[in-house]
Amino acid sequence: MMDAFERLGLERRAVLDEEVLKAAWIEQGRAVHPDQAGGDAMLSAEVNAAYEVLREPETRLKHLLEVEFPEASAVWATVPMEEELMQVFMKLGPVLQRVEVFAKKKAAATSALAEALLMGEQMRVQEELEERMEELGALREGLEAGLVEVDDLRAEGDAGRAMEAMRVLRAKFAYVGKWQRQGREALMKLI
Repeated sequence: MMDAFERLGLERRAVLDEEVLKAAWIEQGRAVHPDQAGGDAMLSAEVNAAYEVLREPETRLKHLLEVEFPEASAVWATVPMEEELMQVFMKLGPVLQRVEVFAKKKAAATSALAEALLMGEQMRVQEELEERMEELGALREGLEAGLVEVDDLRAEGDAGRAMEAMRVLRAKFAYVGKWQRQGREALMKLI
């Protein structure tokens, strides 16, 4: 497995400055770009893949866990869902169901009048979904802030606690990311 941090010449960290990451990507990309003398298409693809992995906190954390604790990277899914996440899911699930019901009604509308009569319901469902999406966004921001703790634990040399913090954060990112994708798909059905 490629170490994306190493490929871009970056220190392994859960938190990366976007500008530093982008600068490393551009520098490494220029050096190996196939259009340059001595460039290499395979290395160029690796540089781009490394950037894609490290660009998003969720995939960066996943990669860091895989590189530093390969034995633990596969068992992140065994982390139980916390009450806070369960509450978010319990609010989101019914809204996603209402979107599906509304989408069927909208698809069945055979005239402009029938579609117009559905506008009020569409607005209510869309507003509720947008509220849930805002909650998910705030939750994700909190998870991103938790990446600092991971780096602190790693810097202290506390590998056990760092690994556990990474596993828990990885699981939370996976849940929130999945729900955000479902929410975006649902919003598209309302448009």
